[in-house]
Amino acid sequence: MLLLCDQLALEVHMASSPEKSPATYFGFRDLHGFKDFVGYVILCAPEMFPVDDWRAPDEQMNLDRAFIGLRYGLKLTAQEKGESPLLANCRELVEEAYGLYRAGQDHAGQHKLEAMDKLLMTLPSQ
Repeated sequence: MLLLCDQLALEVHMASSPEKSPATYFGFRDLHGFKDFVGYVILCAPEMFPVDDWRAPDEQMNLDRAFIGLRYGLKLTAQEKGESPLLANCRELVEEAYGLYRAGQDHAGQHKLEAMDKLLMTLPSQ
């Protein structure tokens, strides 16, 4: 019985990694959910992400994982809405924001994400 519980815990642990199951890990499956995730990252980046009690310590949200989620969301949006110059601009803003956060320029990084969020809001979602 203990072995079965350990195996189940491992499967749940692996299922919540951004590499194995991004939709499960990041909590969105469409543009509408992605827009919410963008707001979450804007509010929490770079170091204010809450600790989730259901995640292992090595799976907690952090700046790097948040930006993996932003890239994933833009990929998902392109699949849902089609590729566009707007999404290319959003990708550029995400990469610029990531570089700024990594360089310690948090406010400038936040402004880039806010600009990307403003662009995403022009896309209709449910």
